Order: sequence, then C-alpha cells, then structure tokens
Amino acid sequence: MNSILLYFCTTLLFEQFDMMKEKFNRRYENTMKKDGILESRKFKIAVGVINVCLIIGLAAYLIFSLISKERMSVSNQDIAVVAKEYSADDPDAAMEDAEDKMLSVYATLLQGSTVNLDDTKVMHFEIDGSFDGFFDTDNPDVKGYSYEVISLEDNSAPYVANVNIYNKDKTSVVQYKLSFDEDSNMQLYYPETDQNFKLEF
Repeated sequence: MNSILLYFCTTLLFEQFDMMKEKFNRRYENTMKKDGILESRKFKIAVGVINVCLIIGLAAYLIFSLISKERMSVSNQDIAVVAKEYSADDPDAAMEDAEDKMLSVYATLLQGSTVNLDDTKVMHFEIDGSFDGFFDTDNPDVKGYSYEVISLEDNSAPYVANVNIYNKDKTSVVQYKLSFDEDSNMQLYYPETDQNFKLEF
C-alpha cells in the first residue's frame, strides 16, 4: 500500500514540476533568446543539474514523510496486556490455574514420545492422545488405548505429574509418575517395580 502511494505521489510531483518548468520556460524564453542565453551550453547544463537536484530533493522528502508517518502509527498503537485477577481471599484459585497450565505443558511434551521398557516392550504416546504398545502383563501390545496427564495426589517431589494409561472402555488404568532427570530428560517412574523409564523422541 505504501509503495503504491509513494509511486502515485512521486508521479504527481513530477507532473507538477514539469508544468512549472514549462511555464517558467515560456515566461523567460523571449528574454533569454534576445541575449542568446538559452543557446549557451553552460546554461543547459546548469538547468539540468538544478532539475535533477529538485527531483531528488522532492523524492527524498516524500519518502521521509511516509516513513515518519508509518513509524508514528506503529508507536501510537495500544498494547493490550490483560492480567487475570485473583482476590486475596482465594489464592488457591491462582495455584490451581497455574497447575492446570503446567499439566497442559507436560501433556504436550509427552505427545509423540516412546518408552522402551525392554527389548520387546514398547510404549507409544501418540499426538492425538491415543496410546499403543505395552499396557500390562496380560496386554503387552495394545492399540487405541488412551492416556492423560493429571495432577499428583500427594505432591511428592521429584515427580511433577501422574500419567494415567486407560484401556478402551476406561475400566482399567496403569499409573506412572512423570519426572525429569539431572539432564532434564523426561522419564516415567513405575512404583510397583521401582523403575524409571526414559522417554525418547
């Protein structure tokens, strides 16, 4: 949009300049011809230099004006920052909201990961929330199960959340605890066997 406006304004300025130049030439043509000034090579060069300087000056002024207006319009835009307010009597609401956001982050990090329990047992946490692979001893290779990340019941460090894996009708669940190792790698802890399993991507 700015380039179109710049082209239009520049063209208009050039046309106005040409009209002024023709008017100037007609007014002084007779006088100049009498003295032979118009035929002078120096005069023609001087007029050409003046024309070029005027055109460059007008174009530079127009570009500078457009850039200045654009910067002013950007700087004058309102920046809307809305803070969510909590009353002093309800700090638990703020904590619960923060915890929900963190659970959402953990769930996003878990998506697309794989856990190798051993050479034959593998768990796949799909992006769409579905689960494939090892569920339990009786169901070592399932498909179409589901999982979710939920808050800890006892807030026991170093675990940050529980990962529940459900069968299709959600009548059975296997629960792991999510944590991070010293290298910030995500891992699942299974309390029944006291083992940690690293998540791979």
